[in-house]
This record gives sequence, C-alpha cells and structure tokens, in this order.
Amino acid sequence: MIFNSFFSKNLYFFHILEIVWTITPCFVLILISLPSIKILYITENNFNNFLTLKIIGHQWYWSYELSDFSNKRIDRFINLDKRNNFRLLDTDNYLSLPFNIPIRCIITSTDVIHSWTIPNLILKLDANPRQLRQIYISSIYPNLTYGQCSEICGINHSFIPIKLEFTTSLLFKKFLIKFRKSFKNI
Repeated sequence: MIFNSFFSKNLYFFHILEIVWTITPCFVLILISLPSIKILYITENNFNNFLTLKIIGHQWYWSYELSDFSNKRIDRFINLDKRNNFRLLDTDNYLSLPFNIPIRCIITSTDVIHSWTIPNLILKLDANPRQLRQIYISSIYPNLTYGQCSEICGINHSFIPIKLEFTTSLLFKKFLIKFRKSFKNI
C-alpha cells in the first residue's frame, strides 16, 4: 500500500525508456563495426604475392614448403659446427627467397606452440598446432638474416634456428634447381 499521493506508475515502471537505452548502444556498436570489418577485409587481401612459403614448426627444426613451385618440403636443422661464428643461430642449409617481392608466409606447427622470430625483419609470428596464420614479408635489399624460436616450446626450444637469404630472382631460380633433388616428398 502506497501512502504517497505523488506516486506515478510511469516514474517507476517506464519500460519503453529501458528498452531504448539498452538497444540504442547496440545499434551504435553495429554501425561502428561495419566499416571496421570492411577495412580489415580490404587490408588483408590487397597484396599480389609472388610466392607462398609455408612454414611448419617441429620439435627442434623448421620445415619450409614452396607450394607454388612444387609440393616438396625443405627441412632445416641446427648446425653444431664449433667453428661457426653464429653459434646456435646457423642452420645446416639456408632458405633462399627473392628480395623486393612480397612473399606470403603461412605458418603452423605439428606439436606445440612455436614462434618464428626474425629480429632483422621485425617479425614474430606464433605457430600454433592445427591453425594456419599468415603474414606478408619482403626485404628491400639482398641480405642474410638469422632468427630463432622465441617461445618456450620444449626442453631445447632455443635450438630451433632460422636462416634466410634474400637474393635476386635469378639466384632464387638457381636455388630451386639446385635443391630440387634434395627435397623430401611430403
């Protein structure tokens, strides 16, 4: 029982106002998100890549696939030569890529989370099992760059080196011809 003579049903139970101030922010968020989704889609797919490099992280080594040229895999292991100046960063062989050309890198892992990190390219990309991630890389000059796994992915995670050489297109073609016989079939 209410003893106040100024009681108003609309003052305490104004359902229309509650619906309006709940739904209005939802519409504002939808209006803000639509252009953002369009911009994300446009920026993701605007590169005309020259080649696709698939990077697969394994326990203690990386595998590379150049699927545009052949369905073969290149495995790169650590070089344990004591005479090497780049101890724990050098691999048994390098991966050659053309410079000044956009390259799409697709990265994944077979066992645990790895991190394909190349500080010279300001690049760190996590490789997750059963998940594909992609990034575009390009070097503006020919160089030899080193990197390693920077994720704590196991007992010897620091022994997963990366060695890339960015060369001219002619030397890249020679690289493909030279290592065609040493590729492992998938």
